[in-house]
Amino acid sequence: MRPGDRGTKPRSVPASAKDTMTDSRPRVLVDANLLLLVFTHRFPLEREIYRQFENGRIEVPSSVLGELERLADFGVFAARAAREFARRFPVRVTDLRGDAALETLARDLPAWVATADQELRRRLESQGRGVLYPRGVSRLECSRGGGQGRTSRARAGGNLPAHRRASARSRSRARL
Repeated sequence: MRPGDRGTKPRSVPASAKDTMTDSRPRVLVDANLLLLVFTHRFPLEREIYRQFENGRIEVPSSVLGELERLADFGVFAARAAREFARRFPVRVTDLRGDAALETLARDLPAWVATADQELRRRLESQGRGVLYPRGVSRLECSRGGGQGRTSRARAGGNLPAHRRASARSRSRARL
């Protein structure tokens, strides 16, 4: 297997300062519950993340892969398929487990978190983090949490990606 090939083994992504500084694409950390939705409800996760962030970078924390592994061991429907699907993306190594891993990575990187967990979503929003959450059966919506530490780049449209901010401004002008 060549470096960069998408195989069955997860790729570890170093959490170094150089990695954070050289790539300005928005990161999206995906929670296990959304990975399961891909197979239980045919949720178009990749399409929706790339709709929100055209050049976004999807990453899966190692804790999420571990959670999917444990769910698969207990026989949870679609957990094995979700784990294999998650391995298509770079793995962000962390020693933490559960929601704490997502919260810490979102703060330290900074990164958006894609989750269907309402309690996690509330905590992340209260910390000023951006959250992508499912709305209906086939859409992800952006929260108003802040996400990428955009205080210096804040504009009308809050934490929305640039292509969405422009359309939000045009819709608000049309209402006037």
